[in-house]
Amino acid sequence: MWKRTFGNSFKTVLLVKQVGCLWILVHWDSSLDFQTMIIHARERFNSVIFREVIIVTMCSIWKHCNNIIFYGGSLYFGSWRKIFMDKMKGVTLRAKPRVKDRINIWLSSLL
Repeated sequence: MWKRTFGNSFKTVLLVKQVGCLWILVHWDSSLDFQTMIIHARERFNSVIFREVIIVTMCSIWKHCNNIIFYGGSLYFGSWRKIFMDKMKGVTLRAKPRVKDRINIWLSSLL
């Protein structure tokens, strides 16, 4: 029972990561080593907010997957998106004005 549940949860985690990264428009080339992959993704993203976006994305994926695994949450993209948007809006509260403007412009392009 545990193995079946864990296997399904692991597949859920992978699915959420794939959908989340597609939605935020970050493209990963998994044929490269990790450091080169990050550098290429940052260059293709072409914005100073890359680090903030990646950190908030991973945190949101982590929280959403925990909700699914431990609390029986649903695999609904909208709930991950809500977590992500709330956290990004929180980042804008403490960001420098230049970064805050770029985050807000980027967030509005996702809607």
